Amino acid sequence: MTKIFIVIFIGLIYGTSSAQCVGKDSLRDQLIYLRSASFPDSQKLAVLLKYAENVKSCAPDSTHCSLLIDIGQLYHKKAEYLKAIPYYKQAIGFVYANGNGGSVRPAELIKYYNLLFDSYDSLNNTSQKIRALDSAIAVGIRLKSVTRLCLWSLYYKIQYFFNVGDYYRCIETAVACERLGKEYATSPSEKDFPGGLIYASVSLHWNVNALLALNKYDDAERLLLEKISEYQRTKEKIRLGTLYEQLGEVYAFERQYRKALFYFQEAFKKERANAEIRNRSARHLPAIQLTHCYKCYTSFKR
Repeated sequence: MTKIFIVIFIGLIYGTSSAQCVGKDSLRDQLIYLRSASFPDSQKLAVLLKYAENVKSCAPDSTHCSLLIDIGQLYHKKAEYLKAIPYYKQAIGFVYANGNGGSVRPAELIKYYNLLFDSYDSLNNTSQKIRALDSAIAVGIRLKSVTRLCLWSLYYKIQYFFNVGDYYRCIETAVACERLGKEYATSPSEKDFPGGLIYASVSLHWNVNALLALNKYDDAERLLLEKISEYQRTKEKIRLGTLYEQLGEVYAFERQYRKALFYFQEAFKKERANAEIRNRSARHLPAIQLTHCYKCYTSFKR
C-alpha cells in the first residue's frame, strides 16, 4: 500500500503540471482525497503548493479558497505559523473579492478569521489575534450568521477583557454574548450544534464577576435577581444553582452573611437535585458551594 500511495502521490504532483488550469470538480476531489490520505503532511503540502502555483492564472472559484486554507492548516500543523498566516489572509481576501459569487460563502470568514487567530495565538501576538476575533464577530453580526464559533470568539474576548482588567468592556461583551447565545438557542443550528444557552449562562457569570471586581454589588444583585426571576419562568431552571451561588457570593462580599448562607444553601439543594436528575452522585457537586457555606458559618461564629 505504501508503494501505491507513492505512485499516486507522484502522479498528483506531476499530473497537474501538464495542464495550465485544474478543473473545479477535479481540484475539489483532490482536496477531499488528500485530507483523508495517509501521506505525510510534508508530501500533502508539496502537492497543494503545486496546485496553488498552477491555479494562479486560472479563473478564481471557491475551491481555490479551500486550497489556500488547506495549505495554511498544513503549515500550522508543522508549527510554521508565519507561513500559514499569508495563506489564511489570501483566502480571506478572496472571499471579500468574490463574495457575491454563488459558490463563495461569506460566512466562511468566521472560520477563516479563527484560523488566523490560532496562528497569531501560537505566536503570542495578542493584538493581532484579538483583531482577528473582532473581525470574526463583526462578520457574524453583519451577516446575521452567528455560529457557535462566533459565540466562542465573543466568549474568549470576555475572558480576555477580564484578565487584563478592562471590566467595562468585559461587561459589554458579556451582554452581547448572552443576547446572541439566546438567539442562537432558538435557531435551527442549535439542534445540530447545541450550546447557545451555555454561552448565555457563562456570559452572565463573567458579567457578574466583572461587576464584583468593580465593587458594583448593587448592580450585581439587581442583575442576578432579575435573571433568577427570568429563569424560574422558563425551562432553564437547571441553571438556577449557579445563579443562587453567585447571588450568595454578592451578599458575602457585602458581609450580609445570613442572605449569603441562604442562597448558598439554595444553590446546594438545586445542584443536588440536578445531580439526581442526571443520575449523578451528590459527591460530584461543585465544591465551591460547600466552601462558601463553610465561610458563612464561620462568619456567624465570629
